[in-house]
Order: sequence, then C-alpha cells, then structure tokens
Amino acid sequence: MNYKRFWDGVPLPQGLEDRVLRAAEERPAPFPWKRTFRAAACALCALALVLGTVRITRSPEGGVVLSYDFALRACAADETVNGRLAFLPGEGRTEDGTTYTGCLFRLEGESIETVTLQVEAGGLYRDGAFTDLGRSLTEDYDPEARYGFCLPEGEELSAFDGTALTVAVTFSDGTERSQSYPLRQEQLLACAAAAGETYRPALTGEEGEPALCALSPESRFLLWPVEGANAVRLSQDFEDPDQDGVWTEVGFDARIETGEDGESAVVVTYHAAIDIPGESGTPILAAESGTVRETGFDAERGNYLILDHGDGLTTLYAQCREILVTEGQSVAAGDPVAEMGSTGRSTGPHLHFAVLQDGVEQPPLSYFDAGTIARLYPEG
Repeated sequence: MNYKRFWDGVPLPQGLEDRVLRAAEERPAPFPWKRTFRAAACALCALALVLGTVRITRSPEGGVVLSYDFALRACAADETVNGRLAFLPGEGRTEDGTTYTGCLFRLEGESIETVTLQVEAGGLYRDGAFTDLGRSLTEDYDPEARYGFCLPEGEELSAFDGTALTVAVTFSDGTERSQSYPLRQEQLLACAAAAGETYRPALTGEEGEPALCALSPESRFLLWPVEGANAVRLSQDFEDPDQDGVWTEVGFDARIETGEDGESAVVVTYHAAIDIPGESGTPILAAESGTVRETGFDAERGNYLILDHGDGLTTLYAQCREILVTEGQSVAAGDPVAEMGSTGRSTGPHLHFAVLQDGVEQPPLSYFDAGTIARLYPEG
C-alpha cells in the first residue's frame, strides 16, 4: 500500500502517460493490458530513471515530482572512471587552418526540444560538417547529432584545460535545465574493468592517449589517505588484469571469472589498489567523509577497514598496524582511522588503498585531483 500511495502521489511529466498508453495499445499482449498498465508505467519510469532522463525531486509542499533530465555521453570512449567523460580524439582533421579534434560527444534525454552548447575556448562543430560553429550554438534537438571541439590554427588540445562546456536544454513541457562540465586535458591509458574499458591518468613513462576530459556532477575527488608532507608517493600502482591468460590461485588481488565451459572458475591476479609506503605508525586518514562499514583482520589484508561514502563508493585501508575506529562510526574527511603497519601479506610498512564503485575496483588515482597527481609525478 505504501508503494501504491507513493506512485499515486507522483505527477508524471507532460506526455509521459500518453506515450505509455499508446505503447500499451499498440503492442499485442497475451493477457489484458489494463491489468498491467500500472506495472508497465512504473517499470517505464524506473527505466527512465536508470537512463538518467527523468529526475525525482521533492516539492516545497513535501510531495514527489518527476521531471525531465539529460545526460552527456562521450562518443569515442566506453565506460569511464569516477564520472570523468573521456573525449578521445578519433578521426579528426584539419581544414582551412582549423583543427577538428575528433573529440565527440552527444546528448541523451527524454522530450528535449532545443539544445544550447557553449565553450570558453576554441569552438564547436557538428560531426560530418567540419564547420567551426563558434563558441556558442542553439538548435533543435537531434538525438543523432554528434558535436566536437575544434581549435584555431596553432592551438592544441591543452587550450581547453581549465575551461568548461556548458549545456542547456529546453524540454517539451517548457522546463529548462543546464549543467556546466569542467574540462581537463589529460593523457589517458585504457584499463580493463568488469563493465568494459575504462580510463585512468597516464603517468610518467607511460604512453597514453591524449584526451579531453569533462568532469560530470558525479565526479568525486578524495583526500590523500596518509598524513605527512612527504606522504604523496607510491610503492606500487594499480595494475590492470593480467592480459597473458596466466591463471593463479585465489588471492588478495584477484577477480573470479567464469571459464569458457560455463562451469569452471578461473582467477585473474592483479593489484587492485595502490600501495603508499611510510613509517610504521603513520596516521592513515579517511579519504572522504562516511561511515565505517567493516573492520577486521585476515591473512591477506591484515588489519583493515572499509569506509562507505554513499552512492556506491567505498574505500579499503589494509595492512594497518592498528584500527582506530569501530563499525558504524561516522568519520569526516581527514579524520585518523588507522595507523600504518605491515600486517597480513606484506613485506614492509605501507597502506594498501583501494577504491570501489558499486563493488568494482577502480583505478584509485582517477579519484585524486590534478594537484595530487602532479605531486606524485612532478615530471609527468
């Protein structure tokens, strides 16, 4: 009944109910559609929310309102890390002194009428036309349109570094929504992940792809988790899954995958974290505010703790000498949560630090700002 009352009190965006009704009438069903209309409508709303095209907000009166939303998608990249959209140069070209970078993106959304795009450097173009449209354009929404960044003669991709792309849309019900995406020029490396290919910053000595990255509202940046002016350093970086097909026993840094026969399990070993060296007893800090989800000890991780930061983001701190917090405790970013040690499978004092999004290991360095990366690799 609570579920029914919730949806009964949710006003649908203009036109959504009619579209669901038409779809139900046009699609043959093996049973009367009227009895399943409410379930279909709820399922459609849930799908729209997953796709990021409908937003749930609360009205001043305390009710729940559904409204339209939009999403920015990069065309030359698969899944990206930490909400960072990587616009990888594709088949760019140069004409009349203008460089059309091949860094393409598109907009997705429900019932979008018009689109306004604006950049603070370079210009914009529509894929296939190769005409500089200037720094701002407004036009009717075309779901097939792909836009790119262009540069005048003599300028490079780094001209966009520190600027922003602003997107504003108008929906069929007259509502408007806008979002600014900070832009950053980076060298990125492809990184295998459970959801597909992701990208992480290319560091000193690594040959990465030049890319223009947009930081989305979902991007989150962490505090360096070890205290001390000289603590920003690594003894071991995050490693991609073994690409040579060498199967090993289940271990600390391993992911279980199903074999080709669909039955047997194989394990790919890799280092799903970063190791930060230091003196035993060095304070370990919460990388972001959150709640202590778990503390414990095992032969692999030694003394460890897991912090839950909300929205599916968790951080793991392992090989600790001592844990200073308890399960369920709330912590703020920068609070001491443990002391560095060498417990578990370890060869010396260090912090084994992992970042997980929805339970999947992420390249941790993609969660630190450019200043931290520059301190790690001053010659990068």
